[in-house]
Amino acid sequence: MLGVPVAWVLRALDQAAPVFFPGAFQDGSQWQVPERVLRGLLGPGLPQLYTVADFAGLIGFSVPWVYELIDLGVIECRTVLGHKRVPSTAYWSLPAARPAGVGARPHFFSEDKPA
Repeated sequence: MLGVPVAWVLRALDQAAPVFFPGAFQDGSQWQVPERVLRGLLGPGLPQLYTVADFAGLIGFSVPWVYELIDLGVIECRTVLGHKRVPSTAYWSLPAARPAGVGARPHFFSEDKPA
């Protein structure tokens, strides 16, 4: 992704992470590098990330429906600091119709409930 061999990136992380990747830290055996640092290195190579509510507003879907599509694996999602973020590129993977196997949405919210 950075255009250099993975071994070079790992060596830079092990030897001088604060210099090459400010804010990076090791979580167990895995390195966590802040997105702002990657954006600085890659420029426009990373897609814009939206909150689920923002993405739902952009595409005209309800927030619960976007969460359901995320749970079904239809929409790609990333977790950033414990919050779900949807990349702007997820728009291109939206289905043209309701995904197969997904039942009808409950409609009792709009109907009068019997007393």
